[in-house]
Amino acid sequence: MPSEKQLKYWESKKGKPSWNKGLKLSDAHKKKLSDSKLKKPTMYWLGKKRPAQQNEKNNKWKGDDASYYAIHIYISNHFGKSSDYPCKFCEKRGSSKQMHWANLDHKYSRNKKDWFVLCVKCHCNYDKTILGIKRGGDHSSKEFKRKSLNTNV
Repeated sequence: MPSEKQLKYWESKKGKPSWNKGLKLSDAHKKKLSDSKLKKPTMYWLGKKRPAQQNEKNNKWKGDDASYYAIHIYISNHFGKSSDYPCKFCEKRGSSKQMHWANLDHKYSRNKKDWFVLCVKCHCNYDKTILGIKRGGDHSSKEFKRKSLNTNV
């Protein structure tokens, strides 16, 4: 809790410009600031894309061993949002929750030829009829969960 003295001081400062408002930086000071940024390159790159460390060049790249979720993020980032394309079967358009990137053979490669956009209804029908997978796929079955928990099975 601030003291009465602090409150009076803050009250006296209200509405007045700060001491450095309107001051221009000298060229020497600008150079000094620039040099300090170069000494800390990690802060410079924070939040920016680094082309030298993307995809296969990244030391954490897993290639075909990447998870189901990671592959879908890769597809969305490299091929665009699913909502930007119409459904391959019914030509319907919708939001990203209504449109899905579907894999041709469920091998989840990073090849664009193996991927196409389907609406939710057509995606379920495609998985049921063409691939023989029930809604939710193998990932939701009790056997799959049991197998993934027990590595000895």
